[in-house]
Amino acid sequence: MYITVNGCKIYYEIHGNENGETIFFIHGGPGMGDCRSDIQAFSPLGDEYRLVFFDMRGSGRSETKPPFTHEQWVSDIDEIRKQLGADKIIMIGGSYGGFLTLEYALRHQEHLSRIVLRDTAPSQNYDDLSMKKALESRLPGINEEMLNRLFSGQVRSNEEFKEMYKAIQPLYTVEWDEEKAKERLQSMYFHYETHNYAFSVNKKSYDVTGKLHTIKIPVLVTVGRHDWITPPVASEDIAKEIENSTLVIFENSGHSPHIEQNEAYLELVRDFLKDKIKPGAFTI
Repeated sequence: MYITVNGCKIYYEIHGNENGETIFFIHGGPGMGDCRSDIQAFSPLGDEYRLVFFDMRGSGRSETKPPFTHEQWVSDIDEIRKQLGADKIIMIGGSYGGFLTLEYALRHQEHLSRIVLRDTAPSQNYDDLSMKKALESRLPGINEEMLNRLFSGQVRSNEEFKEMYKAIQPLYTVEWDEEKAKERLQSMYFHYETHNYAFSVNKKSYDVTGKLHTIKIPVLVTVGRHDWITPPVASEDIAKEIENSTLVIFENSGHSPHIEQNEAYLELVRDFLKDKIKPGAFTI
């Protein structure tokens, strides 16, 4: 289905219990990601919750209509909330979607009851760690020049964007399945202009570290132990700044513990949403 938000056509799906509390899912990978992996991972929560999935402006099946700023994306999220008639929502944001979840919380905390963050960061200050791990992998197609252009938003075309992602794809998971990876790569929507703006403009000024202490609602911070792109230290830094937070590290996951350790991840989220988890830190 499509909804027009701030003059842009946004693809969205609603699943689950219409009478349940509403959860918004904010995907990562601007210009590369979309809501399908979240639908795959989180649909079981629909037995109790109303699940709202959508492709962000400039990603997936949504219209590629600038601007692709954090301010615009946060405004889009809030407008979807209004149009769907939800006063308070739970928000689950992964990777770059975690950036936007934190930005939303800093602007509209009154409309949130809880937050789940997955493999994200409070600033752009972890890129050196990511690049070091990628280069140490010695995977074919990965070199310093390619990584510099990818990280600085200097991708030249959708075809090049696809080739770059193909090269780094094995870094994201602990257990590599080549056939599944090929299928996923062929099904992806690539919008290099969206990626370029997000990485050449937005990330340069993205740093919410000093504001995180103002978030007072319960926050679950999760990360895979082997995450290369948003390493565990980034999640640790988020949890240190938010008083009412719980940090959970998934020992057998890379960037996607919600998929790699799906059953345990969903159980954790259910317990968090039912207030069965106290602030602190532990591993799974």
